[in-house]
Amino acid sequence: MGLLDGVKVVELGLILPGAALGHLLAEQGADVVKVERTTAGDYVRYFPEQVGDHGGQSFWHLVLNRNKKSIMLDLLRQEGQEVLHDLVRDADVFITNLIADQPARLGASYDALRAVNPGLIYCQITGFGATGPYAALPSHGLAMSSISGQIALEAQPDGWLEQVRDKAFGGGTQSAGQPVQTGPLWAAYGIASALWQRSRTGEGAYLDVSNSDATLATAWIGIPDALNPGAIRIEATSQSLQLHSARHAFYETKDGKYVFVAMIEPKFWAKFCRELGREDLLEGIDSDVEAFDAFDAERNAVHFRALQEIFRTRTRRDWTQFFVENDLPNAPVNRISELADDPQFVARDVFVNVERPDGQGTFRVAAEPVRVAGDTRRAPQPAPAPGQHTNAVLHDVGYDTARIDALRAAGVIS
Repeated sequence: MGLLDGVKVVELGLILPGAALGHLLAEQGADVVKVERTTAGDYVRYFPEQVGDHGGQSFWHLVLNRNKKSIMLDLLRQEGQEVLHDLVRDADVFITNLIADQPARLGASYDALRAVNPGLIYCQITGFGATGPYAALPSHGLAMSSISGQIALEAQPDGWLEQVRDKAFGGGTQSAGQPVQTGPLWAAYGIASALWQRSRTGEGAYLDVSNSDATLATAWIGIPDALNPGAIRIEATSQSLQLHSARHAFYETKDGKYVFVAMIEPKFWAKFCRELGREDLLEGIDSDVEAFDAFDAERNAVHFRALQEIFRTRTRRDWTQFFVENDLPNAPVNRISELADDPQFVARDVFVNVERPDGQGTFRVAAEPVRVAGDTRRAPQPAPAPGQHTNAVLHDVGYDTARIDALRAAGVIS
């Protein structure tokens, strides 16, 4: 059983954030009905750079819409809105990433659906939120990263602006994908909380989730210093300097691969040096200190040169085994193409095979990371074709075959 088995979700939206949120709920066992337009459905299916020989559909669609049902419905018509209301009548959760007044124009506002189902958990997940001067502004991933202060730019010789590392937010350039991944995670957390509240009070809830707000909330490491200048004193003995030291860096191994070391606490550094017989590198360091020792630039340079030599004496696999045997906070640096062979991911069964929509085999994807003790991983169902489950879904809410045929003939469903 999934943690959300028995929870019915109606998903209305386009492209990534709404689909990603529905995906998170479906992975935990929720029955997710994806409502698509009768024209082209959700066009994430056909993102050109993602389409391959797997039925002419994008991997983004195949990943984010697995374990869902699809119904095609014309919500510009009154009859279509009535069908949506019937779908929502016994639903637990409604999610949409439509902005501003778009849900209202489709008969899908919170007030309209709450009138049908007072206990409904309604979640509107958008780029900038449902309020404020940007509420009606369409957005994509980098727009949300931009407004959230996570983009640093540098002009190239040809005038093209490129992203550069932004130290205020952990030293990494943020990708377009972060907001459309972070927002759904916060939204799923909110939905789970709202379902718990409803179990005690019987009351539904309206959740307004902004992907840009979620990105800010996740950047809690850099935000306090950035918004409170002078209030936080950064000293030479602080963690910030240790995080840019030779004991917290990447190194090449004998086989031309890389490892990451994170021995910023003296106790770990001391154990590393002693196991390798390099007690000479412990000079001036108090190994009984639990947290962070004083940063010394000259000593750091010595450590950097020593570590370069040390890590080139063994392969990445050998060093990884050394880390495991000695409980040291280091790790191999994998390329994405190597992930499926990493012993850690193999042991945890991190990747699963999903049926291709054309029936010609399977493809591999990352599995749901939340594990429930005693539960076995279920084989994921492939992403649906547009309107694949229209008849079955409508039968489930009480429509007979004659009514379904009439709606299809009228163009309300497809």
